Amino acid sequence: MKTFFFLISFILSSTFLHAQNRVLSSSSKVILESDNDVYYDEKLLRLVASGNARLENGSLLLTADRIEFDQ
Repeated sequence: MKTFFFLISFILSSTFLHAQNRVLSSSSKVILESDNDVYYDEKLLRLVASGNARLENGSLLLTADRIEFDQ
């Protein structure tokens, strides 16, 4: 189970790094939303969306049960 979460975290980190580079090089907005809750985790210093979470940036769309976004 730990290996699965590590693998998912690695893939998401790579995706976010690529997406972050695209954000810096383009003028498109990043939209993070979910069916349940989007909040700022002050301890981890990141946005967290849970429950059918979606992250949009131009033509990029990432969907998951939970997304943690840290610039």
